[in-house]
Amino acid sequence: MKKHDLREAFQEFEKLSQQLKKEASIRRDDAVGLLTPELLERYAAGDQNLVLAYGRNGKTVSYSPEDLRAFLEARKSKGKRFKSSIQGVPYTSLGVFETATDEEQYGSASIAWPTANQTMKITMTVRDHIDGRVQAFLKAWNGKVVHSDGTVGLPYGPDGYVRNVKIYNLTEAGGESLTCSYEMYPIQCGEVARSREKGEFMEFTATFVQFSTLVFASGAPAEGSGTTLSGSPGSKETE
Repeated sequence: MKKHDLREAFQEFEKLSQQLKKEASIRRDDAVGLLTPELLERYAAGDQNLVLAYGRNGKTVSYSPEDLRAFLEARKSKGKRFKSSIQGVPYTSLGVFETATDEEQYGSASIAWPTANQTMKITMTVRDHIDGRVQAFLKAWNGKVVHSDGTVGLPYGPDGYVRNVKIYNLTEAGGESLTCSYEMYPIQCGEVARSREKGEFMEFTATFVQFSTLVFASGAPAEGSGTTLSGSPGSKETE
């Protein structure tokens, strides 16, 4: 590269650098003072507005005590949706029912004939212990569904893979009520994420499927073979 071309390239680089510094300075001028939890609680309990500096040009932003109390109440009510004292795990999504249909056309009209009730699924995100005990539990459970020798297990009995999964809703008073229960087994454990960014070591999604939509007078899972899932839209999370 010739000296002239090198000098022009350097000048272009300096021009771009100055432009980036100017944009960064503008962003700093638009910075807002931090609304810390201490300031939030102190001014929410008082009767004076909270004024925070806005950048370096003497601008300010003001919050009334009513605004701060509303924000504080929203934070507290969000925390009430979580509860760590209940045994079980929160589910992410739960299907209520699904009916399969067979559609027939008659001229320009269509009729959807019901054919069967589809089994429902539960999908959840599980945060595991550092020793992977939850994943090991699900692997052992799924090992009763399909065996390493190519055979399939029996749904019921001492080594049956079907378990009674109970779904609980959490009440406003902090208690829990049994919503329903299904005979299910795990069919997927995947999308494992390993990160300490928010304090967790490993989390993954787990999916369970309903064994049957039929209701039998007998044939329930063996006593003690139950799994609890707690949670619902607007409910409290569990450990």
